[in-house]
Amino acid sequence: MRVGDLLLTWNSEGTPAAGRSTGWSQIGRFGPGVLWQQAPSEHWYGFPLQSGQTGPWHYWLLGELTGQTTNHIEAALNGQIEIAELNGHFTLWAWHNTTQQWHLWTNRLGTFHAYLGQENGRVAAGTFCPGVAGAIGAQALDWYGLTGFFSWGFFPQDHTHFDAVRMLRPATHTVLDSNGRLCTQERTWQWWHRPDTGRNYDDTVAEFATHFAAVMADQVGPEKVALPISGGLDSRTIVAAATAPSHTDAQFWAYTYGYGPKSIETKIGRAIGQARNLPCDSFTIPPYLFPALPTVLRCVEGFQDVTQSRQAAIAAQLRQNADVVLAGHWGDVWLDTMGVLGKEVPDLASTVLHKLEKGGRHWLIDNFGLQEQSEQLHERVKTDLAHYADLADLDFRVKAFKTDHWSWRWTTASVRMFQTAVLPRLPFYDNRLVDFFCTVPSEFVHKRQLQIDYLKRYAPDLARITWQQYRANLYQYQHFRTWLLPARILRKAKRRLTGQQSAERNWEVQFFKGEGPTQLRQMLLTPGLHIHEFVRPAAIEAMLAEFYAAPLTQGRGYSLSMLLTLTSWLEQYG
Repeated sequence: MRVGDLLLTWNSEGTPAAGRSTGWSQIGRFGPGVLWQQAPSEHWYGFPLQSGQTGPWHYWLLGELTGQTTNHIEAALNGQIEIAELNGHFTLWAWHNTTQQWHLWTNRLGTFHAYLGQENGRVAAGTFCPGVAGAIGAQALDWYGLTGFFSWGFFPQDHTHFDAVRMLRPATHTVLDSNGRLCTQERTWQWWHRPDTGRNYDDTVAEFATHFAAVMADQVGPEKVALPISGGLDSRTIVAAATAPSHTDAQFWAYTYGYGPKSIETKIGRAIGQARNLPCDSFTIPPYLFPALPTVLRCVEGFQDVTQSRQAAIAAQLRQNADVVLAGHWGDVWLDTMGVLGKEVPDLASTVLHKLEKGGRHWLIDNFGLQEQSEQLHERVKTDLAHYADLADLDFRVKAFKTDHWSWRWTTASVRMFQTAVLPRLPFYDNRLVDFFCTVPSEFVHKRQLQIDYLKRYAPDLARITWQQYRANLYQYQHFRTWLLPARILRKAKRRLTGQQSAERNWEVQFFKGEGPTQLRQMLLTPGLHIHEFVRPAAIEAMLAEFYAAPLTQGRGYSLSMLLTLTSWLEQYG
């Protein structure tokens, strides 16, 4: 069974209004609480739903388990295994008949988002933030949360757009009484890092290959599978494990996209597809964004810069060619270091903040008058980092922090954009890989070395294909600064002489091509917009003029992308 979303309400009148697709239908009453579901729609694929009863429990698992079955859900509820052992992209909700309590669990890395809101005696929990806010009548904006959004590109901690709505944190068990009042909230899994000093480097590469093959075998399944291929290493690693050089199975459909017909990204993608005999379509991203904004916001809920959701440009092709997509998100984090390995770091919080903060944030902070909240944000990072103090390896400590914050609030929000068409699966978030990387010395993954050696050992055909970052294959990239330097200089000179500067960011396509300039202006300056309650139209007018005069200066593309995201969200859900 597949549903669009779940919503649990207390003290709300009538049928909930806000939703991602069609109207809400009631599953049942449990004490004073009412559980609702919404069906998928043409533009919202939704999630698989497993529901049932075991002992005193009624349960609903929204999403998927990987390599596990319904038996594992019931074993976890009955105390035979730990909830933290459940593996997959899911949230688990259960009603306990005896205690008359609701239990809400998030998975280990919080890939599946759920929200809890409380306002004026009304309580709601759900998988669609505007739906939760609508059920409790939340209206006040969370300006601390929006300060983080402007500063980093994602919301801090568990904050949302609404002051009365919070996101349930990763690996968390939330217990509510029959009236929706919070009883307890506790972690179900803790970060750890114990490098296996008895396992040498070569054996570590081999063990990664074994674990990754097992994960991929479970994630591929019987469905039609889309394989997005970029110029980087993570999608290539997925292709290596999912297919063989002599591959002939029609189950897979590969695709690649770039910002121009001569894109290096699409050229590399086609080469990888050809190496594995995969049908591989390449796409040039068109100016699709403004007509697609309502769909983008429904999927991503305004938690990510709308220009980042370029999957929306090929939703029809995804829907036509696949049932699921294997996404390589977070592979680059597990398989690299965080920039502090072997360094003296006197102030880790400042180092982390530097990595988080976006160019272009100052215009947003200044024009929304959020200087005080910005200072609070800086202090909160220090507090949050202290939660990882038990991790002796500073580089892994930053990695854990980044996973609990950046991944949870930014990366996995973007994954929902796929769900306008298909179901995403996330190999690099599998518990087995998380446990494996908790045993790997940081030195082994420095500069992507373990991943490079994995590809050279197990997929030499793919290792011989250019790595976009270095414009060289994995047998030559180390010469990037020596004998490959003349070719780099020649390419740069050619671009200058011919004036051929290809777009490198989605906003360059969306804001400059087609009707983009006119549509951007309309979205930001049409009289009566909610955004003008917070920022003067004259300030926006001046920013637009400066942007089109010098778009790459002072992070103006980022400032306008975030401004567009908020104004679109305010008009649709605010």
